[in-house]
Amino acid sequence: MKRKNAWILTAVLLLCILTAACGRKEEGPPVEVLMEKSGSIKAVQEASAAEEKKEEAAVEETDPYVPDKETVLALRAEVLEGMSDEDIAGFTELVKQVNLDFEKRMLYDNLEKKLSDPEHVLWKIFEETGDIRIGWGFEKWVMEKREAYGALSDEEFGEKFGWPVTTYSRFDGEDFIRVMEEWKDKVTDEALKVDLEQMSLYMESGVRDHKAEDIVKVYHMLHDLDYFLLRYGPEDVGQYTKDKSTVCRFYGECEVHKRIMQNKES
Repeated sequence: MKRKNAWILTAVLLLCILTAACGRKEEGPPVEVLMEKSGSIKAVQEASAAEEKKEEAAVEETDPYVPDKETVLALRAEVLEGMSDEDIAGFTELVKQVNLDFEKRMLYDNLEKKLSDPEHVLWKIFEETGDIRIGWGFEKWVMEKREAYGALSDEEFGEKFGWPVTTYSRFDGEDFIRVMEEWKDKVTDEALKVDLEQMSLYMESGVRDHKAEDIVKVYHMLHDLDYFLLRYGPEDVGQYTKDKSTVCRFYGECEVHKRIMQNKES
């Protein structure tokens, strides 16, 4: 059992799915990294400075309700009742790491926006394992002369003047589903079992149909399970961050949280 649990913790899914290992030079002139899409090169710098400012200034409509610590602690005790301390620790660590990796991609790699394009190369991180080439890296001066080599396709240009930029994916969407299924057999709360099953279904349909909204739902559920069940984000994480907007946001999409949402509305 300990060996199996150790394996599951080692297989922290999206830590591997979403971990990038890029081939790039350590020193030298400024580097411009370009992404590949449908056989063409697409700049990683997708948004202009004006667009970025507009996105930062945008006000998202959210439910202002955030469960308080006492409510979360009471829910946690109820949901985790019957699980061993070892399984609780293993499940907590798994959800935490997968959530943090998703969160990093959402905040810094603009994952949601990129996946909204069903042909975007980053879908590969949910579909393949091993080294995945996601584009080419170039010295900045090379890209300034790109138009002079218009006769070359983007692929030919990359092979001639660039170097591959890769991401290493050790586990894919199928592995995510398998790990969720394994934990579904270990947790005792029926609502939590439903949530693990639902995340598996969202991952399956998201990868199969390239539906960004389904992948985002997986992230929302992991976020709430981490910050408003297994930990208490506003306190456990919020005290270490200047911007608390992420850890203090509650999506309320998990089955386990319906009982506190009902209490809140009554």
